[in-house]
Amino acid sequence: MTTFTTEDRIKAVQAEDKADREQMLRDQLQILKQENYDLKVKLKTANDRIESWKKAYDEAMAYAKKEYRDWETDRKSTRLNSSHSAKSRMPSSA
Repeated sequence: MTTFTTEDRIKAVQAEDKADREQMLRDQLQILKQENYDLKVKLKTANDRIESWKKAYDEAMAYAKKEYRDWETDRKSTRLNSSHSAKSRMPSSA
């Protein structure tokens, strides 16, 4: 039968403590890696949404600019130019 000295017991406890701490650190590292991955996925999703919203905004602005140009062209084409005489729509006696 082997007898353990106090020093041997202290070393054994320290070795167990060290092994426990190392395992705890490995577990924490794994959790941090998973959280990091989750954040990357969320960031990618957010960036995709931003790109989608930006595309929709750009398309809406392009449409609005085209409609404004068409409206401006149409409005200008209905104006009387300087060669037309200025006639009243209603007689002054009315």
